Amino acid sequence: MKLFVKANKDKTAIGDCPFSHFAYMVGEHKNVPLEIVLIDSINKPDDFLKLCSAAGGSGTVPVLHDGDTVLCSSGRIAQYFQESFSSPDMADSTGGKASESVQGVFGKFAAMMKNKEAEKDEEMKIALRTELEKVNQWLTSNPGPFLCGDHLTIPDCSLAPALFHITTAGKKWKGFLIPTNLSALSSYIDTVFACDTFKKTCCSLEAPVQGWGKFFEL
Repeated sequence: MKLFVKANKDKTAIGDCPFSHFAYMVGEHKNVPLEIVLIDSINKPDDFLKLCSAAGGSGTVPVLHDGDTVLCSSGRIAQYFQESFSSPDMADSTGGKASESVQGVFGKFAAMMKNKEAEKDEEMKIALRTELEKVNQWLTSNPGPFLCGDHLTIPDCSLAPALFHITTAGKKWKGFLIPTNLSALSSYIDTVFACDTFKKTCCSLEAPVQGWGKFFEL
């Protein structure tokens, strides 16, 4: 079973794609026997592009290839792992409420990072803070230390890569810091970043900074 993920700049390790990180986290936590294939995002191999095209994909990572099954989105890959490998159970046990509480984070972060109009920067930062406040409120109202309780689930694997980008690239390029009053979120970040699953599947601290650097003058 092959999981195609973005390679880093040197093409020696996983790169800064948060969606690749999400899918890899779920697979790793479920002990899925994966062969990780690093894809150069600038020069994608023809066989990879043909595989994606045959499955209706656009050539973006991550992509899972398992026999006759080819999946071209992180969400579908995570669900495939959940359905195919029963243990540990990583489903959102809150009826989707935990997933809903985190779903807006990466979109607001990406909008902030891609914004080139200085006068809109603060507006974009406020929008991201609002999404982080939703996560903090969820964590405050529900026993943790993770989003769905005492164990790592798919919503955690979706959120953690976004938080990693925020705390590295967001800090570097936009001066964005996690608000100090979001104490539940800060504790959560410490917990999830310390997980073996997160650490084993994460790119380097420099990778998100380099990746988002293309939107800024270097």
